[in-house]
Amino acid sequence: MTNYFDVLGIPKKLDVDVNELEKIYHDLSKKNHPDFFLNLGEEKYLEALGKSSQINQAYKSFRDPLTRVNYILALDAPQLLAEKDNSVAPDLLMKVMEIQETIEAHHDAPADKKEEIVNELADIKRDLNGDVNNILEEISNVFKKYDEEAEKGNDTIEQLMKLKTLLHKRNYINTLIHTINAEVFGGEKIKH
Repeated sequence: MTNYFDVLGIPKKLDVDVNELEKIYHDLSKKNHPDFFLNLGEEKYLEALGKSSQINQAYKSFRDPLTRVNYILALDAPQLLAEKDNSVAPDLLMKVMEIQETIEAHHDAPADKKEEIVNELADIKRDLNGDVNNILEEISNVFKKYDEEAEKGNDTIEQLMKLKTLLHKRNYINTLIHTINAEVFGGEKIKH
């Protein structure tokens, strides 16, 4: 697996300055653009093309904090990334049941009751968005802890496991939000 941290010449960290990352990306992209190697022969051109592709992939993997987490999971703990976790936290399971019942009530409700249920689902959706924001804050804190432990040369598997759990929970909540939008607010249904 190509190490994108090496490609960009940056330290392996989760908490990355995105503005600095973008600057590095643009500098490397200009320096390694394949068009500059056209007159140096096919081998040099193909090398530059490969390098340019790696730079683009690295930037794409790192500019979003959540794809950065998945990349580090793949790099440091592929076995952890490969483990499928279909479990649902008990507090989230209660929300799921509440949402399903409320959506069902919305579908079955007479027209004069639908608005009340729509308002209730809008409140639930607002709470879920708040939950996502809280998870993103937790992820940010774990990023810092991961970087501190990695810098000291300590084992980071505990932080990676927390991140995987938080990402799973965030994805699950986003699916709930998407379901409410699709079932009640006219959003697009999830395709499996």
